[in-house]
Amino acid sequence: MKNFKKQFCLGLLVLALALPSIAGAQSEIDRFSLWMGTHYTDFQDYAKKMGEFGKVSDDIFPEFRVDYLKAKDRSIYSLKTHYFDDENIIGEVGFKNADKLDLNIKYRSQTTQGNQDLLANLSAREWKTTGPGGKILTHELTDIGVDYSTHRQEIQSKLGMLLSSKGNIRLMAAHRTILKD
Repeated sequence: MKNFKKQFCLGLLVLALALPSIAGAQSEIDRFSLWMGTHYTDFQDYAKKMGEFGKVSDDIFPEFRVDYLKAKDRSIYSLKTHYFDDENIIGEVGFKNADKLDLNIKYRSQTTQGNQDLLANLSAREWKTTGPGGKILTHELTDIGVDYSTHRQEIQSKLGMLLSSKGNIRLMAAHRTILKD
């Protein structure tokens, strides 16, 4: 899976570098934004409550964001990224050339820290006494200290292409993949 993620990120980078040259050298709008910073987590006794969408460790993590927009004539190129940590990444590359070509590729990765008790081994029985009866539901926690997390990755791509302007014939294709660990 790590090899796939590296190949996909490398492919997005190559696409991000190649598309502006297709859009042209002169631009009417050219905006670039780079944000670099860090975030720190200190959960102590509240790791599962406070850290549902973050890494459960006390540490300083680098973080950065890049936004780029370029428009010339009737072409628009955009790049949006946000790197929070190794498992929380967002990236989007888009290119539109008038009504002839429309390409958009998105990648989202997020890890959520689940609660420890997933209630996987429930057992139920009748209460048997001479008094009033009832149902009993019990659960035994067999893996104390285990941290549960879900890593969800989503890759989405859309392509629209004008094949014939005379008959307004278009080719449209879309693909979406969701991977969960």
